[in-house]
Parts: sequence; C-alpha cells; structure tokens
Amino acid sequence: MEAGVPARYGAFIGVSIVITFGVAFGMVLLIVPGILLGLRWALANNFTLTREMGVRQALFASVEATEGHRVAIFGAYVVYGLGIYVPYFVLAEWIGSTQALGSVDPWSGLRMLRIAWASFAGIAGLALGIGLFSALVGRNGDLREIFA
Repeated sequence: MEAGVPARYGAFIGVSIVITFGVAFGMVLLIVPGILLGLRWALANNFTLTREMGVRQALFASVEATEGHRVAIFGAYVVYGLGIYVPYFVLAEWIGSTQALGSVDPWSGLRMLRIAWASFAGIAGLALGIGLFSALVGRNGDLREIFA
C-alpha cells in the first residue's frame, strides 16, 4: 500500500467489489435477491472505513446492523430514488426532445443543469449512506476522521 494511504482502503475496495458482483448476481436471479443482498450489505463500506474491518467482517457486521431495519432502509432508498432520479429522467427526456428539434446546443445551460443534478444525486446518495450508518450504528466520532 502506498505511503499515507490507510490499509482500510484496500478493504473498502474489496467490499465494494463483493457488493457490486453480489448484488448484480442477485439481480440476475430475478431482482429480489439482489435487492435483499443490497439491503443486507448497505453499511459494509462504512464499517471498513470507520471500524477498520476486513471484507468478511464488514459484510457480517452490516448484516447484523441492518437486521430489523431493512424495510426502513428500502423505504429510504425508494424515497431517494423517486426524489432524485424521476426529476433527472424528466430533465434528460426534455433535453433530448428539445435537442432532437434542433433548438438546444449540446453544451447549453440545460445540459449543464442535468450534469449538476447528477452530481447532486451522488452527493445525496453519499449523505444517505452516512446518515443510515450514523442512525443504525451510532455516533461516536468515527466519521470525523474520514472527512478530516
């Protein structure tokens, strides 16, 4: 590992890979298993960064921490998805339809608004993940060192 890069970032990348492939495989198995895995592992990345856990430890800790809260987590992500992505797709469709008519320059303010909205969606998703972790695992100052 490079000097100055904490070892936990290797575990973070490992957990991210496991979650990505696990959820994708679950989605191939009729969508519901993918959603269930995503809900079970929703906090795994946070555990690697704040508790310096390895991949397996973080996955198991996430399963334990989300037990009994998965419906609420699912609801939070549904509200997030509706609030972020419905306006994004409406905006994208509007830009696409006006561009097809030749009335919108590809780098117009509308396109820039779409890019800004996508950035906002990423930030909101990150905030949702941090908020869920803080609410379910508790606040004891662990997150301060990540953003210092």
